[in-house]
Amino acid sequence: MGERMTLKRIIGILICIGGIALLFISNYIEKEVAAGKQEISSAEQKVGQGKTLFGLNPYTKEIGNKAIFDPAEKKIQAGKAEVAYYEALASRLRIGGIAAIVIGIAIVLIPFGAAKKRN
Repeated sequence: MGERMTLKRIIGILICIGGIALLFISNYIEKEVAAGKQEISSAEQKVGQGKTLFGLNPYTKEIGNKAIFDPAEKKIQAGKAEVAYYEALASRLRIGGIAAIVIGIAIVLIPFGAAKKRN
């Protein structure tokens, strides 16, 4: 019985540690996503300024759109899609981490198994 309790506690603690690790990973991803959003915002501003400058002349507007701004806007859209993916991933990791912590604590603290009957 003592070995089983020790094994159960070890498993519960490992699950809890895994949940904490998931929370740290989620936090790291969220920080990277915030940095990515800032880069995207900066790129959007630069593209907007460039379009304003190139838009003064109809010839430069067409050349600028085809050569510079269309590829830049495609990269910005790809960046936004990647940010959305990692935001969803971070959210799932946070939920999974919290669930793992709760499950780990429950395994450690709540007695499972058949209780011995006292006569």
